[in-house]
Amino acid sequence: MAVIVAHRQTGQRFALLGAGFAAFTTMKPEWFTTRVQPAEIAGQMTLVAVCGPDGQIGWFWSQELVVVEVDGVAPGKLLGA
Repeated sequence: MAVIVAHRQTGQRFALLGAGFAAFTTMKPEWFTTRVQPAEIAGQMTLVAVCGPDGQIGWFWSQELVVVEVDGVAPGKLLGA
């Protein structure tokens, strides 16, 4: 199944290869305050692997891309919209 995505800002098209999700938590020590507990920093990252016509693999944040075709058909047609 070929999924084609477009970069929202540039309109450049890519073939979707896959998605990756990462969650992280880290502790930042508070050296210069009276705070005893270190500050916790946590977050999530959703990245999408794509390739262009040259076959080079690149990564984008998922919110930077939009699906334009699935096997040559627009998503709206596939979903009956």
